[in-house]
Amino acid sequence: TILCQCYYNKYIPSLLKRLTFTHDAEDQKLSPKIDIRDRDSSEITSGHIFQVDVPRLCVGRNYRFLYSYLVRHHKAVPLGLYRNVIHKKERMRYICINPQNDCIIKNDDKVYIISKKEPVFPTNDILVEREA
Repeated sequence: TILCQCYYNKYIPSLLKRLTFTHDAEDQKLSPKIDIRDRDSSEITSGHIFQVDVPRLCVGRNYRFLYSYLVRHHKAVPLGLYRNVIHKKERMRYICINPQNDCIIKNDDKVYIISKKEPVFPTNDILVEREA
């Protein structure tokens, strides 16, 4: 999936490099083939990790839909879900990083994203941004 996304979204290799490696000399030696200067890095600014409610539009749909929706319409990269389950009458919470594409989104799920600003999804799913 990542390889395919690299083809369609030219900023993905640079983003992955920035997430994986620091900017010090040792890391530059480890990752010389991924040169972020070769691409237009002006479109990539610093991002922050947020945990937000899933947009209502995505509830009942699969993770693939949520992922595509957030990337295409809101310039946010989803990392995973924060979920609640009831097990033996006890509420348990867990994090599911990079869920399967067919994972169904529930109304109480939260999604971890990388985004420039913290998004807020009103009931009509129009993105409103707040400064981080």
